[in-house]
Amino acid sequence: MKRVIPAVVLLTVVVVGCILSFTTEREHFEKMIRLAEQAEEAYCSGDTEGAQQAAEELAAVFTERSKLMALFLPHAALTEAEKCVQGLTLILPYGEPKDFTAESRRCRLLLKRLWDQEKPTWENVF
Repeated sequence: MKRVIPAVVLLTVVVVGCILSFTTEREHFEKMIRLAEQAEEAYCSGDTEGAQQAAEELAAVFTERSKLMALFLPHAALTEAEKCVQGLTLILPYGEPKDFTAESRRCRLLLKRLWDQEKPTWENVF
């Protein structure tokens, strides 16, 4: 009986930690996906300044979160997403502005795919 109580406490701590980790990562991924959508919508509506600001904010959030994401995400997928996000900030000032919409959609899809890979679903477990 003495071992059951610490085992239950440890199991509870692990479950609560997993739930907290899952919810915080979901919020961060949703925020990054939303920023990619905002950048695309702003550019499509003609607001290049707003699109650039959204892209820079997305890059800042991604850079901040990528240190923690590197612990549990595949590095190849994370590197691909990082290239996309960082490249998005350079398209309007230095590249072909018409590519901005396609690249923002690509960033959004990469971030969504990264999040879909991390969800604890049957497809991801087995």
